[in-house]
Amino acid sequence: MVNWVQEGIGVIEGAVNIGIVNKTDSSFLIDTGIDNSAINKVLKTIDFDLNGALITHHHADHMGGCAKLESLGIDKLYGPKEELEFFTNPMIEPFTMFGGSYPPKKLRNRHLEAKPSKNIKSADDNIFGKQIPCPGHSPAHTAYLIDDVLFSGDAAFTLETIEKYKLLFAVNPNLAEISLDILEKTDFSTMILGHGPICYDKKSAIDVLRVTKEHYICIREMVITTIGEKMLYTDLVPNLMKELKIDEIVGARGVTQYFLYQVPLMGYLGNLMDDKLVYLEFLNNALTIVSE
Repeated sequence: MVNWVQEGIGVIEGAVNIGIVNKTDSSFLIDTGIDNSAINKVLKTIDFDLNGALITHHHADHMGGCAKLESLGIDKLYGPKEELEFFTNPMIEPFTMFGGSYPPKKLRNRHLEAKPSKNIKSADDNIFGKQIPCPGHSPAHTAYLIDDVLFSGDAAFTLETIEKYKLLFAVNPNLAEISLDILEKTDFSTMILGHGPICYDKKSAIDVLRVTKEHYICIREMVITTIGEKMLYTDLVPNLMKELKIDEIVGARGVTQYFLYQVPLMGYLGNLMDDKLVYLEFLNNALTIVSE
């Protein structure tokens, strides 16, 4: 069912929340779920025609239903301009996760590689709502403001989600942290997360934004401490996984989860290098992380 938070603005809650907007001039989704089944659920729930969708970012669990919408002739689909190639050629996602080499079939699964969207357009040109760039979780992650309801996508997560997964996905944690400040300064009354319960007021939303920010700060400090004076590059990820106790999660969930954790850990390393706190050097025939 649709949980309406305001007149004409609501959400179908699930593993991935799908925003529903039904206005006099247009009706559209915010994100589309992971595959056809998500869209089928939406179509069974609503009793009005859809014009299109706004997508917060290119990850499969948010854009996976685009192809289904297109097959139904619903082609007003908009996503972050800098991520459009990920929509039209989703294999880029497992490709980059596998170090720029052709990914094995094991990684070309629905969690990493959605069906391509042929008609995705830049959110800069969207006709539905105001976009708020908040990169970090993905290269050009974008939130959307519809009236005074903020659809924050994966820019923020509840404490329960953080405690469950222990490490949030972010290609650029520094940018993700800055984006949280941007969202906190945004004028809105209700925030709908990509995953998790609705924040029905600004105070509860700010609590979520700040607990997410604190997570990024804590993990950054942990990475610095783990590196110490120097560390072999190849030791960083396994040592941090053990420190965070996510090695057990990877063992239970498999190879895909390993790469979903490796990306943010490399993101922290990249940030520390850009901040001139560490650098890479080839020592004793091994790539080594050295503290400045």
